[in-house]
Amino acid sequence: MRIAVFLQYNESIGPLIKIVGKMQQDFFNFVILYCLMTIMFGIVGNINFIYDLTEFEGMFESILTVIDASLGNYDITIFDKIPS
Repeated sequence: MRIAVFLQYNESIGPLIKIVGKMQQDFFNFVILYCLMTIMFGIVGNINFIYDLTEFEGMFESILTVIDASLGNYDITIFDKIPS
């Protein structure tokens, strides 16, 4: 870490070190927002579908279902079981 502080003043590597630092900060902000949104959607799914779907029986299952859906592995046919 101390070397990175000294290298940021280097003419050729300095801008790269600064860019990586800013990118790391943006990635950290994204991870925080992703976790908050996942928990919020997990709570909403748990409240709405707790009695109808086994994927939302508990809070942990709800969060795993939301994470799975956010990564692209979702199945819309599970919502056919829900009564109108």
